[in-house]
Amino acid sequence: MYERDLEWLTESLSEKTNRYPLTDLSVTENEDILIDIAVAGFGEEDLDIEMISDTIVITGTYNQEAKEPAEYIRKFISISNFERVIQLNRNYVDSKVTAQVVNGVLNIKIEKKEKPRKIIKIG
Repeated sequence: MYERDLEWLTESLSEKTNRYPLTDLSVTENEDILIDIAVAGFGEEDLDIEMISDTIVITGTYNQEAKEPAEYIRKFISISNFERVIQLNRNYVDSKVTAQVVNGVLNIKIEKKEKPRKIIKIG
């Protein structure tokens, strides 16, 4: 994969965007996209992943009342709702997306869609 082909992906998570939750992006040799998002404190039922055309939207909704004790002596860990929008390029429209939460990290894999080859018979 050429560096210029990755520009669309890195611009999608530029310094201008919210840094919460922390997100890592990588591309495999097969050009599949791997997205790892720190979601400690969120259960699978709190997370939603939606693929809309060439955009993936990941949301986390934290229900504080249902999960936290009534009173803290001191609270340092902050968990809040989030929405992470990542713009993909056209090679990933209608791609297969798989996800799992492992040790507080949401692992998403977006497989690059194979382009069908046109074979033209001559003669």
